[in-house]
Amino acid sequence: MTINYIDGWMRAEKPHLVMRTMRANGWLRDHAPEVDRLYGIPQRSEHHPEIDAGVHTELALEVAGTLSQDPRVRYAALVHDLGKALTPKELWPRHHGHEELGVESSLAFGGRLGVPQEWRVLGAMVCRYHLHAHRSLESSARSIVRLFRDAGLFERPDLIEPFTLACEADARGRAGLQDRAYPQGELLRTAFGVAHGVEVASPLKLHETRIQAVREALALSD
Repeated sequence: MTINYIDGWMRAEKPHLVMRTMRANGWLRDHAPEVDRLYGIPQRSEHHPEIDAGVHTELALEVAGTLSQDPRVRYAALVHDLGKALTPKELWPRHHGHEELGVESSLAFGGRLGVPQEWRVLGAMVCRYHLHAHRSLESSARSIVRLFRDAGLFERPDLIEPFTLACEADARGRAGLQDRAYPQGELLRTAFGVAHGVEVASPLKLHETRIQAVREALALSD
């Protein structure tokens, strides 16, 4: 299928229902096997009451559809856990390292289907760093600024909002937890605004100055 089909899917009123239909009619199996393979893969029930990784992706896409009409956010929710399809079966239901594993899979998926480069960039970013976002409430100022730096968000400040929304969709895309709060979102937005606004004469001091600014603004540890 062409990008026009994927674009229409991501802009649908309820993209998760489109996903169910495409699974039922075999489209996912034939054109999006990276997503289709998630169905039947177990996850730890204490984190994922729905158990099934494919069902989780549906739920994340559903939440993303309510949070934003931005197709980039919805696409990132769709691909954020592709790495779980690559976890060796003997390690199930744990998926240690699925974040890194998902990056290459998401980029290949987007490239094959011809999705816009910006979607691919955000999708890979959410794959790699969604757990870092979830842990931000317990993170130090240094860890949060490192997340922004390593994810490339200082170079692409326009992606902080879709990144945060896609991570929220993942956190809430779980059976019975769709309405829970995601305070990490406000923390990340505030911290990024502070860090990105830092100006220093010497680039060598920029990283440490950003950490100090975030630490003081949010009363965080180092």
